[in-house]
Amino acid sequence: SFLNPTKAKEMWDNALAEKNIVAVGGATIILPESFGDEDDIVAVAEQWQINLGFFCGVEVLPDEHYYERLETGDFDIALYEVKTQYNSPASTLSAFSSGDERNVAGYSDAEFDGLLDSAQRCGSLNDCVKIYSSAEKMIIDDAAYVPVFYQSEYLVYPKEMAEIRYNPFTKQIDFTDAKNYD
Repeated sequence: SFLNPTKAKEMWDNALAEKNIVAVGGATIILPESFGDEDDIVAVAEQWQINLGFFCGVEVLPDEHYYERLETGDFDIALYEVKTQYNSPASTLSAFSSGDERNVAGYSDAEFDGLLDSAQRCGSLNDCVKIYSSAEKMIIDDAAYVPVFYQSEYLVYPKEMAEIRYNPFTKQIDFTDAKNYD
């Protein structure tokens, strides 16, 4: 929707109307100093202002103050990196389950928790995809989490080498089957 400013504005206006809200005051996005890409977040905030009429400032905090503010809930919006432990939607979505230590938004929904539980027991990949998609839609619809962007990591090596594997979750490089054709 945010790639389509007209559709985004329509959805924004509909959401405000549903809640009987005439206008939304400004907000501040907090982010840790270690994030390092403040310009990207400022650009997103500018697009929200231009396309939605929603003013949003950006406050860069020293990491320790940022994490203190997350813990105390003293923020309007926080740029928060959801770190995963393994390659599965469960690893990401569980960060929003009731009581999870990564759940800085304080999101708690029994239906969401139930979806995650049922996904762990589902019998087929197609069923799991449907359940995880429903859970993801739920946290986005409830505005507990709005994906703004994602980052990818790559291992680059010369063409003379082959079969080197990289696990972005553990940051380990596996040379077990590595070959060097130099």
